[in-house]
Amino acid sequence: MKIVVHADSAFDLLYFNRWLKKEQWEVMGYFYNPQIHPSAEYNRQLLMQKLLGVLEDIIMIFPEYDFEHYLAGVAAFATQQERCRFCYRFILERTAAYAKQLNIPYFTSSWLIQPNHDHALLKEIGDEVAEKLGLKFLYSDFSKVWEEADQLAVKLNVYEPPYCGCIYSEKYHCYPMTLQETVPKTGSAKDKALAKPKRSAKSASRKK
Repeated sequence: MKIVVHADSAFDLLYFNRWLKKEQWEVMGYFYNPQIHPSAEYNRQLLMQKLLGVLEDIIMIFPEYDFEHYLAGVAAFATQQERCRFCYRFILERTAAYAKQLNIPYFTSSWLIQPNHDHALLKEIGDEVAEKLGLKFLYSDFSKVWEEADQLAVKLNVYEPPYCGCIYSEKYHCYPMTLQETVPKTGSAKDKALAKPKRSAKSASRKK
């Protein structure tokens, strides 16, 4: 069965793609990531995805980097939760529309490999978009295998982005005090989605 996969970073797509192929899915990677800033980081991830596509035999599609359109929309929201909701919908709608155009009934996102993304929100929006377009959103909590996926990417020396991609998360990555002041101590997983997963001592030592 064919499936269109929103491909964020190669670090996440590596394991995600291998799992899908093991389950007999025909994977088409769709690298639509207007949320990634600055452009130097986008180009770094774009190059890594192109290399991964060749090495892992993935059909990869690279749409236009229309970050102006994305920024105009996301800037209207004041809270991180609202911005994440906008981002998920914006990108999943574009991914689903591409699948619909090719008459491919399934779509998903390699975001699902990351434990710090809001999985409940991703599933909610993915299902809504799927219903609207008459498609199916493939969801599973792949974050349960994050440790294994992380170690595989580290072993193969795949570039790991230091933050989720957007200009807001880049700010929190560079200025951690801003995150501490912005995110309540009792914040939900949605509010804390910008934090990087904690790597085990074993896998961390591999990266050094």
